[in-house]
Amino acid sequence: MKTTQPTTVTTYSITLIILFIGQEEATFSNDLDNPESALYIQYENSICDSLTNVYDSSDIILCKVTRFSQGSIIADIELTFPGNTVTANDLETVLADSIEDNMLPGTDISVDADAIEVIEYSCPGYCSNRGTCDDSELPPVCTCDSGYEGDMCEDESDTQEFIVVILIIVGGFLIILLLIIVTVLLMMIIYRRTVSQRNHLIKRANKHKPQFGNLENSFSSSSHSDMLAHYRRSVMLGTPTNVGEIESAEFRRPYIVSGSENMHVYDNRRRQDTNDENWLAPYHY
Repeated sequence: MKTTQPTTVTTYSITLIILFIGQEEATFSNDLDNPESALYIQYENSICDSLTNVYDSSDIILCKVTRFSQGSIIADIELTFPGNTVTANDLETVLADSIEDNMLPGTDISVDADAIEVIEYSCPGYCSNRGTCDDSELPPVCTCDSGYEGDMCEDESDTQEFIVVILIIVGGFLIILLLIIVTVLLMMIIYRRTVSQRNHLIKRANKHKPQFGNLENSFSSSSHSDMLAHYRRSVMLGTPTNVGEIESAEFRRPYIVSGSENMHVYDNRRRQDTNDENWLAPYHY
């Protein structure tokens, strides 16, 4: 009788955390990075033989360990079943019930029974955080949204944290810049108001200032002021002076008392002729 390969299969990913192998604590080694190494093949055969015994071997099409990673030793396993005969919850429940004292059935491998995880390799719900799924190959490939990474986009990337830090720095800088601009504008407004009030007071004072007309203008010339000061000094000293440009003005030098004058009285009585030269002759007492 000839059997045919089912046209529809379902693949599940099972994650086991290995704590002990025999009596020794499980320790990751570089040989577990090489799928062709003897240690890798030994662990893979032990795990797949145990899972085949746990589940109905006739229902398992393929069992393989896709990778080992650190943390004691973490084993990622693929189990492929025909059609949709089982679900991820069914597989997880059966495997958890078969483990006693954390020992994987039929092996000397001790696992963390509480950390067993079974995920169906199908796009609906496979990729986390809005990742885009492609199940044209197994396991499905997730294209992660910005800020996330990992096989199923389950981890936040360092890039997102970096972007958040940059946004915080830029936001703080913009706030400081805005405060500086507001401060400068307020200072400019206060300065303009002060200048405007000062100019208003100056205009108001000039409006009520007495206007001296030409008198003010006549003393605006420094040369004219110097000339007038020179004339006044000459008069006080009793010396002749040259008044320069104001020749048309008639100046009379005032009499200055020296203190040596004789006291006398002009007596013009009995003077008939005012042209007489004695008219102003002094009359001594």
